[in-house]
Amino acid sequence: LLEEQPFLGGNVARLNDLMVTFQDARELLSKLLDELDNAIKAGRVKLITNARLRSVEGYVGNFEVRVERGPRYVDPGKCTTCGACAEACPVEVPDEFNFGLSTRKAIYMPYPGAYPRSYAIDEAACDKCGKCVDACPEGAIDLGAEPEEHEFKVGAIIVAIGAKPYEPREGEYGYKLYPGVITSAQLERILCRDGPTSGALVRPSDGREVRRVAFIFCVGVRNEERPYCSRICCGIAIKQALLIKEQWPDVEVSLFYRDIRTFGRGYEEMYSALREKGINLFWFPPEEPPKVSAEGEELVVEVKDRVLGLIKVPADLVILSVGLVPREGARDVASILRLTLGPDGFFKEAHPKLRPLDALVDGIFLAGCCQGPKDIPDSISQALGAAARACSLLVKGEVEVEPITAEVDPEKCSGCGTCILICPFGAISKDERGIAVVNEVLCKGCGSCAASCPERAIKMKHFTDEQIRAQALAAIRPYHGGGSSG
Repeated sequence: LLEEQPFLGGNVARLNDLMVTFQDARELLSKLLDELDNAIKAGRVKLITNARLRSVEGYVGNFEVRVERGPRYVDPGKCTTCGACAEACPVEVPDEFNFGLSTRKAIYMPYPGAYPRSYAIDEAACDKCGKCVDACPEGAIDLGAEPEEHEFKVGAIIVAIGAKPYEPREGEYGYKLYPGVITSAQLERILCRDGPTSGALVRPSDGREVRRVAFIFCVGVRNEERPYCSRICCGIAIKQALLIKEQWPDVEVSLFYRDIRTFGRGYEEMYSALREKGINLFWFPPEEPPKVSAEGEELVVEVKDRVLGLIKVPADLVILSVGLVPREGARDVASILRLTLGPDGFFKEAHPKLRPLDALVDGIFLAGCCQGPKDIPDSISQALGAAARACSLLVKGEVEVEPITAEVDPEKCSGCGTCILICPFGAISKDERGIAVVNEVLCKGCGSCAASCPERAIKMKHFTDEQIRAQALAAIRPYHGGGSSG
């Protein structure tokens, strides 16, 4: 199990209560982490945090994976999470776990109960002053730790790198111009008991009590740059609005939407509860989105209503309901694994209907939001399916390949390498003689190499050039058949 960050949990660890069930997100996550911890202790799972994928060679059933493990600088076997190191650390940086709404030390745990259950040092922030080393009673800190190289041979790979909340541009709906404009991801942390405001509904910039809240839907998605729907944004905004009304009934809540899409099970019931709670809803056309301005310390959201005309709604806090976008490292992972990204930047499946869990490379499967935005139930369903697909492949012990693959005539091959550059599956390489050879497990029989070979040294099995030429001629030959229509 490779994790890029020092801790597991991803976006779920940042959530307050979950949609529909309103279950505490940490409660759900802790159950999964306890199961994982037992599997690690039993030797069934090997966990590598601070992992960087360096290379993947081979093919289905025979992948060779090279990983670099960045130093944690804290030994999880010795750390008791007493916190003495963090108290001694003089360095403070913005806390990315709270989306910059608070600060943390260079040595930190993102939240109580984070896994692995030990502190870690942020290498980019640490100045190596050594005060944490002196403060640690267990001698668990080693500032001289070095990166480690790991190599594995595996039969299948599951890609589950997730996605991230969209970060609005400065000035977009007043974001970063007005301190009362925040994202739905930041609000999620504010509502958490261990968040930057300890669960109090106050403006994070000045601690001012919030009496009026406005939500703006579809921020960062369903536009020219990102035309896709993020699927979960509406549900998250509705959930947050209901939570605010439940805990602070006197707070006035207004939703500004172009559409409300409640696709999931139980989502429509959440939407129906909005009216019962007295939450205001304002529709806006896509070509005329709301405008956010400031009048003194008060924010104002302007929207053109179809019946009432221009409406101005005052607010203490404006929430931008942001969509999910691909992570920065998705393109690098795709390059290493020879996977394809869609126009939206998410990983592309082999077939949207028949093989929705499979990547285009055999033996590699997709799970969660790396394939596209989805909620927790859909992510878990896809993860279970991907695991089952990988297991069914591995237990066979052998792999069936299609009979239609490319083959090279070594007498004609000049070793120019054109086919190697053309092949989209990385199925062609050179042997010790400099002659092209085809890996039949990787080859998909697309014919790109045969069409591009300047020496005509490559042909497709069961489809010689002569056969294809005869088929083409037969297809365009005029038909002079007879027969009656009676």
